[in-house]
Amino acid sequence: MNITLSADEKTVQRTREYAARNGTSLNQLLREHMERLVGLANVQDAAEEFAHLATTQAGCSPEGFVFDRDAVHER
Repeated sequence: MNITLSADEKTVQRTREYAARNGTSLNQLLREHMERLVGLANVQDAAEEFAHLATTQAGCSPEGFVFDRDAVHER
């Protein structure tokens, strides 16, 4: 899919120069940035699910494991 963006010429030029110094293209930089943005949304969803589970579950795994503080600190 192609998209059209509007940006200041100076910003575009500086970004192209940055991309060239880093062996990539302006298009690739923008694609990677958009992918990170989407990934951050997924991280936020996961964090919200974790918070929900942490506050609504009893604290034991389904397999029956129970945290044993002494066992954790054995050497």
